[in-house]
Amino acid sequence: MIKECHNLKVVDLVSNKDLIDVIDEMLEKLDNEDSDIINQTQGEFDKELKEKLDAVAKSKGYETYNSMLVAQVSEEKTQNINPELAFILDFIENAIAGINYEPRQMGLYKEGHQEALYKYFEFLKETEDIDEALRLSYEEETSINKLDTLRDLKLKGYKDGLYLFSIILEDASEELHNKTNM
Repeated sequence: MIKECHNLKVVDLVSNKDLIDVIDEMLEKLDNEDSDIINQTQGEFDKELKEKLDAVAKSKGYETYNSMLVAQVSEEKTQNINPELAFILDFIENAIAGINYEPRQMGLYKEGHQEALYKYFEFLKETEDIDEALRLSYEEETSINKLDTLRDLKLKGYKDGLYLFSIILEDASEELHNKTNM
């Protein structure tokens, strides 16, 4: 029963004191031999805990406990990211979302293409190092043998995705430069 309880994420201890109180209450019930909770199944325990956490979240204006955590984590991420990187990430995300594939590019080619784009997009989000993302995507692109791409559609899409990522990243940097120099 307890294993599910220790996986809960508490984003901010001060603002989530009432959530901690709910968890403490449930843990105290587990320690008390006279408690009804001892006779509950893990599913019943999980359900009761979820209901109590959701009730706290609703009192704070959220639909569920999970939606509250997502909102808090998203808010924390946006507060910690520098505005230039946020602009570049938005630019890349919009460019990737705007890609239209022709019917002949569906399937393995598209799968490889998107894999490369999202791999380096996620890398950039994690490291916040534009130069390193550009360097690594270029190195990986040049390391893929052109003959291999003739035989493997997914690899061709992946290689093309690496190339496109570098173009998008350069365009985003140029757009940011133009925007800041106006």
